[in-house]
Parts: sequence; C-alpha cells; structure tokens
Amino acid sequence: MTQTRTRLRGIVPLIASYVGFGVFWGCWSVIFIEFVTSHDYTYSRQSWYLMSLTIASMTAMILLSPKIVHLSPGVSLPLAVAFYGVGIGMMPFANDAWLFVAFGVTGIGTGFIDVLVNQVGHRMELSSGRSVLQGIHAGYSTGAMIGAMGAAIILLTNTGGGWRIALLFAALAQLPGLLLCVFEPSFRQAAPVEKAQESVSLIAFIRQPALLATALIVLSAFFVEGSLDVWAVTYLRDTLGASILAGAIGFSAFALSTAVGRIFAGKILFGMGYKRTILLSGAGSVIAGTLAVIAPNAWVATLAYLMMGFCLAAAGPAAFGSIPGTGSEAGVSIAAVTTVGYIGFVIGPPIMGWLADAAGIRGTIVVITLATLGILIGGYLSRDYADDPAESG
Repeated sequence: MTQTRTRLRGIVPLIASYVGFGVFWGCWSVIFIEFVTSHDYTYSRQSWYLMSLTIASMTAMILLSPKIVHLSPGVSLPLAVAFYGVGIGMMPFANDAWLFVAFGVTGIGTGFIDVLVNQVGHRMELSSGRSVLQGIHAGYSTGAMIGAMGAAIILLTNTGGGWRIALLFAALAQLPGLLLCVFEPSFRQAAPVEKAQESVSLIAFIRQPALLATALIVLSAFFVEGSLDVWAVTYLRDTLGASILAGAIGFSAFALSTAVGRIFAGKILFGMGYKRTILLSGAGSVIAGTLAVIAPNAWVATLAYLMMGFCLAAAGPAAFGSIPGTGSEAGVSIAAVTTVGYIGFVIGPPIMGWLADAAGIRGTIVVITLATLGILIGGYLSRDYADDPAESG
C-alpha cells in the first residue's frame, strides 16, 4: 500500500495541470460567439486562428516531443503549462496577426501538455498496477465544467468585454498546475528516462503497426471531444435557442458526465479489459450523438450531451493505457498516438468552422456523430495487450 501510494504521489500535479487545460476549452466554448462577434469574424475566419493552434500543437508533438519526453517532469511539465498559460493570456489583447501568435503559443503548450501528462501518467499506471489515466483525464473534464460555468457567470455580470475577463480567468487557472509541478518532490527526484533515438515520434507506427488502431480510437474520441468543446454551446445557443446560462449548463453536463464516466471506467469497466471498454464507449457515443442531431430543443440535446460524455469518457484513456512497453519506448509510442489522436482534438474545431458556414451548425453535430464510429472500428481492430491495466506493460 505504501509503495503504491509513493508511486502515485505525482498524480495531483498531473490532475491539476489537466484541470487548468480543461478550463480554457470550457471557457472558450461559452465565449466563442462573443469572441467572433466582437472581432466581426465569420466562423470560417475564426477557423484560421484555430488552425494556427493546430499547426503549432502538431509541430510540438511531432518534432519536439521526442526530444523532451526524457526530461524530468519537474522541468518539462512547468514549461508546457507556462507556454499554454501565456498563449491564453495574450488572446484578450491580440488582434489579426497577433492572434495567430497567441493561438500558436497556446498550441505549443497544448502539444507538450498532452504528450507529457499522458507519458508520466502511463508510467505511474505501469508502476502502481492501478488505473491512473482515467482520473487524470477526468481532471480535464472537471476543468472544462469550471471554465464553462465561470465564463457564463462572467459574461452575465460583465457586458461588453466579459469574454476578455473570462480568458484572463482561464490563463490564471494554469498557475496551480504549474506550481504543483515545480514543487512536486517526486518530479524533481525522478531519474531521467533514457533518451529515445527517434527524432520524430511517428516512427513508432513503423515499428509497431498495431498502434494505428489505438491511434484511430484516440483520434476519433478527441475529434468528438475537441469539436464539442467549441461547438456544443454554439449549437445550443445559435440553433436551439438556448440562453448563455442554459448553453453553459448543457456543456457542463457533458463535461461532468465525462469526468464521472472516466472515474467509473477506472473503477469498474477496466475490469472487463481495455478492448471491451472501448467498444462499449463507442456504441454508447454513436447513440448519444444521434440523439443530439435529432434533438428538437436544447434540453433534449443536453440529455444527449450527458449520455455522450459518460460513454465517450473511457475511450481515450483506455486506448492510452493499452499501449505496451516502458521507459523511452512507451514514451515515444505515447507521443506518436498522442500526435495522431490530438490531430482530431485540434483540427476538429477549425474544420467545423468552415462546415458551419457552409452547411449550418447542425451539420457540425452530424459530422461529430459520424466520428464516433471510429471508436467502434478502432476498438474492433485493436489488440488486447492485457486483461487489465496492471498487465499492459
């Protein structure tokens, strides 16, 4: 018991980092309409700025992540969170070209946080024999709920420039995770992981083609989650006529059920094995997405989001948990899967922006629902490396 507790000491900074990570996207989902309106942008125009986040994030994952996964978490994680917070903090004051810079810096932080948190969490999962990644990812969902409700309150109490205050709130929310990572003793004392020889993380797919099915699961799950992080509230407000508060409640239902679903999966569903967990996640997500598409009003859509969050929750962490190997080998595999998976997370919002202008916001929800089929397909094709998380290494 004492040994397991020692191995899990660093989980609090990881959760705090992912809570802060989620705060921004929850905030962004609520202020998105105000942000676009204030700048007099179309959804397509705003998509170009989100694309700069995508490009920066993928550059960080593909080219830089293999060079930093071997560093001490006490160095790499605070640096990642700092990039993320600075980028968010620039957004309220930037326009036009400087907005590309702000979203780009945020993208660098996004790429580093995603790779590093999953790498360190995976290492804890292997060493402790317990489900760790589900709890960490639940922190993201909790943060998204905090960000959404916080942004709604700020918008309702601050007319005009409330969206700027909300973004500053999201930037400051990165401080707890940053400080906890800096002062976590187990991070400072951790022995460096052997440096990987690969210069590009995607080389892992050549060495382990079976990782492609894992990447498809993460790609699909994070495409859905990333797209809803931007378009869930916009769909409720613009298409179904919800108020700012009702839209925030709808998104918070999705975020809360995602957090609960991840904890539930970590405690119960993982006893069924990673593959069965992923298949159940995919099937439930398809049903929930279909309900959201045909919803006649915001409250039915909110119920669909509630179901979607719970079902979608297990897919990504279960896929990460199934990756075999230890040390730098696992680190590069996780970086590769994270890179492909988070293509979905970061490219979903800009694609949906162009689609929203061309086919309407309900069309974005149709595409999001179709993406859930990737979880089912990937789950069917994936290999069961172990019957439980403790044996995945």
